[in-house]
Amino acid sequence: MKLKHVFLLTAIAVLSYAVGLLIIPATVNSWHGIGTDPSTLLMSRFFGVALLSTGLPAWLARDSEESKARDALTLGLLLSFIVGLVVAVQATLSGQMNALGWLPAALYLLLIIGFGYFRFR
Repeated sequence: MKLKHVFLLTAIAVLSYAVGLLIIPATVNSWHGIGTDPSTLLMSRFFGVALLSTGLPAWLARDSEESKARDALTLGLLLSFIVGLVVAVQATLSGQMNALGWLPAALYLLLIIGFGYFRFR
């Protein structure tokens, strides 16, 4: 596997969630057992915007040459995915998300493995 593929997987997965949260936040929230009140939907949309700021750079970096900037992006994504994994696992175990909460946790873990491999090899 190449780093290009990890960036591409990141972009596709993250941008898919982003679009869902921006366009149909109530549906995406209900899949995960999260509330659909107006305040929660607003925060979900803001989360969708935040996911754009992860997915778009990953998409744009997929063909980049080795550089300090690419290394910085790789490390930044790795660290943010570690925090995301902790949040997803905690939310699922505490019942704040239903069993589908394991899907983002698994996705975070997969991306941690991918970016970790290229960061520390």
